[in-house]
Amino acid sequence: MKRKPCKQSRHSLRTNSRKSELRRLILVLTFVCPLSYIFPQEIQLDARQSGESVNISARLESIPYKEVFSSLQDGFEAEITFQFRLYEKVRGLFSIFGDRLMGQHESSYRAHMNFYDNIYSVITSSGEKLDFKKREQFIESFFGIQIFAFSNFAPESDKVYYLRARIRLNHVKLVPPLNLIYLLGPIGITTDWKEVTIGKARGELH
Repeated sequence: MKRKPCKQSRHSLRTNSRKSELRRLILVLTFVCPLSYIFPQEIQLDARQSGESVNISARLESIPYKEVFSSLQDGFEAEITFQFRLYEKVRGLFSIFGDRLMGQHESSYRAHMNFYDNIYSVITSSGEKLDFKKREQFIESFFGIQIFAFSNFAPESDKVYYLRARIRLNHVKLVPPLNLIYLLGPIGITTDWKEVTIGKARGELH
């Protein structure tokens, strides 16, 4: 007599799903937790006036290459976020209230590895997709940014303006329900804020 194939019950399927999620969480923890305790990294930062905007160049130093590429090769997605704040220096009596925040800007990149074509893919905040065959090209693109931000920036000659920047790197970008781990504290690398005075455009006389 031919035996019918055994079907798993809904309870069994749910149990297996939970076990799968637990195994994935353990794998994530092995990647995420060690990096969470690395001391804050430094930023290479330059900001210059360019017409009615600010030309910003920022890059993460001391990149944890091993952790990032291990994560990508295991099928995870990495994310890096660049945060910028533009200030006007306040002098005199009103300086007790702090400097004037003129604007904020944030850009993020997400990266994953396409195993079929053996390429690194980067998706920008605007949705643009960039593909890189060579690891060196991927590193150059993903860990740094050069943008024109803060349009309609019209500085007055007698005032001082400066930019503050910070970079967050999650070499394992988590999705629900695994992102509950964020409740335990900061994950990955978050740099200290770095500050630079807004300079004149290159070649422009002071």
